[in-house]
Amino acid sequence: MKKLSKALSVVLGMVLVLGFFSCQTGTSFKETAATPQKTAGSISYATTTVEKTTYDEAFTNELTKTGDGTVTYASSKTDVATVNASTGEVTIVGAGETTITATVTDSDTYTYATKTASYTLTVTSVVTILEGFVKVTGTTITGNETLSPVSNVFVSGRSLDIPDLIVCDHEVTQKEYTTYCKFGGTQPSSPGVDCGIGDNYPAFLVNWYDAVVYCNLRTIAELGIESCVYSIDGEKDPRKWSGIGGDADSKYCGPDSENTTWDSMAADFKATGYRLPTEAEWEYIARGANSSSYIYSGDSSIDWVAWYKDNSNNKSHKVKTKPKANSLGIYDMSGNVFEFCWDWFGSISPSTEATGSATGTNRVIRGGSFTSWNNEECTVSYREESQTPYDRYVNCGFRVVRNAL
Repeated sequence: MKKLSKALSVVLGMVLVLGFFSCQTGTSFKETAATPQKTAGSISYATTTVEKTTYDEAFTNELTKTGDGTVTYASSKTDVATVNASTGEVTIVGAGETTITATVTDSDTYTYATKTASYTLTVTSVVTILEGFVKVTGTTITGNETLSPVSNVFVSGRSLDIPDLIVCDHEVTQKEYTTYCKFGGTQPSSPGVDCGIGDNYPAFLVNWYDAVVYCNLRTIAELGIESCVYSIDGEKDPRKWSGIGGDADSKYCGPDSENTTWDSMAADFKATGYRLPTEAEWEYIARGANSSSYIYSGDSSIDWVAWYKDNSNNKSHKVKTKPKANSLGIYDMSGNVFEFCWDWFGSISPSTEATGSATGTNRVIRGGSFTSWNNEECTVSYREESQTPYDRYVNCGFRVVRNAL
């Protein structure tokens, strides 16, 4: 056997001998035990099984080698994941299992000049993040946090979980709303009362009932009825709910008066369909995942982030037109239009459930609007506003979220 004149080693994945395992922030992996192996020619490598369970961002499983060989990468199933042949960066495509293989070839020709190392990538689920949405990593609120501005939602002693969320980076627009729903109220159109009309303006003159109809109808269209969050007497299709409003164009809206059946609808917060955020989720998102101390969502200067009475000309404006988003890339959580939350409005105590009060007469609205003469309404901490689930106003709309998994 010809003796090698130089050593060549390759390590991929979790390396027990020569290397290390690393991944980009935001990915989630489980590693199995790695078994080092050696062959004649001083090639050593370790293999690891990587189970990727969240999202579809690219990542790199670091490779360590010795010698001056060239490394190339390949994926056995490109419908599960592709890999950059030169860099080893992996991009998730779909659910399934693939083998990612690195091949190192020495610049000289020896008996053992070409060696490989590989790992198995198991993709258990893929969540596609559509344009206009961002992923927000959740957290556990312990009740011991010190937040600035002081929160009236995350009060001392109140412990709750904020799940990983896919969040709309803008208020639902009129174009998005009318894809599935009709306006139960008549939008003002004469010049004197124009409150912001157009495809990219926020939907307004919608009530809380309308918002949940939109959530389920969009879920059915994009994800399937089994993913719907809201149901009445076990029925998830709002077109079958008693009291639904509709017209010849198959566009729907909710009741325009109090409806106790709708008020008692169930919400499955483990489902992955579109829904309204809870008040706790809304404030967590507005605060940039509780990472900032800005007074408003994205800045402490209101004019950078919010349309309110002093700068709005008394009408709403196209979404995402303020100079700054918050740190998560989300716009208009301060000003433009108030946003409905799931919760009944009520006092918050350490024992209040994560989804808010169990009963009430008004639903929570947050964030302030283009009519807010009191700047405090637009702050991330203000929670003195609420609205009946059936009234419709020109300064109130909503945004949607989804559970990430």
